[in-house]
Amino acid sequence: VISNFFTSHFAGNEATVSFWIKHNGFKQSTSVSFVAPGPLTRAFQAHTPWSDGNVYFDTGGASAAANRINAGLGATAGVWHHIALVRKNDAGNTNKWVYRDGVEVASGVNDPTIAQTINQLIIGNGPSTVESVNGDMDEVAVFDVALTPAQVADLASSTTTPADYQT
Repeated sequence: VISNFFTSHFAGNEATVSFWIKHNGFKQSTSVSFVAPGPLTRAFQAHTPWSDGNVYFDTGGASAAANRINAGLGATAGVWHHIALVRKNDAGNTNKWVYRDGVEVASGVNDPTIAQTINQLIIGNGPSTVESVNGDMDEVAVFDVALTPAQVADLASSTTTPADYQT
C-alpha cells in the first residue's frame, strides 16, 4: 500500500494504468485500486475480470453506473494478458477505455472527476482485502496522461510476456 504518492498523477483528471495479468481462475477480484478518502471511495479501480468474466472500471466514486464502464473482458485463465485502463478528460467529458492485449474491449463517457487526493494504491486486491487476484500480475505502470490506442498497442505487443517464475 502506497499513501498519497499518486495524488499528482491525477491532477489533470486523466491517467493510464497498464499491467500484465494471468489468472488461475476467475473470482471476485480487484486488480488495481487507487483509493480516495472516505469509505471505499474508488478514485480509479478495476476488476479485470470479476467472477462473471466482465471487466468493471470505476472512477470518481463508488461503484455506480455514473462512475463505471463494463463489458466482457474475453480473458483466458492460465494465459498472460496485457490490460490497459485509460481515462481522458476531453472538453469536459470523461472518456474511458479498457484494452485487452492492445484491443479495445470497453469504452464510455461518464463521471466528471477523479478524486484529487489518493490515500492508497492497492495492486492485486481491493480495499476490503478479500478481492485478491487468483493469479499473477507483472509490469504495472502508471502514466499521468491518457495513452493513445497506438501507445497501448505498443505496450501490449512486447516481444515477450512475463516469465512464469519457478522456485
